[in-house]
Amino acid sequence: MELIGYVIMLAFFFELMDSSAGMGFGTGLTPLLLLIGYEPLQVVPILLISESVTGFTTGIFHHEFENVKFIFSIYLSI
Repeated sequence: MELIGYVIMLAFFFELMDSSAGMGFGTGLTPLLLLIGYEPLQVVPILLISESVTGFTTGIFHHEFENVKFIFSIYLSI
């Protein structure tokens, strides 16, 4: 049970780094989880699902805090 707490803390740290800097979640957390003893079929799907959810959420917050501006129109030059 103690191992789950460490995995959650590691995942939180790497996701914080990934959301702020744009990289590091999958490349940093995957080898650590494999070294701990998890199987690749346990690690990869969970990382893909969590990265897609947190990436979408991070995009919303970056737009909300005006770090980025999403423009959904197409400019055509004639």
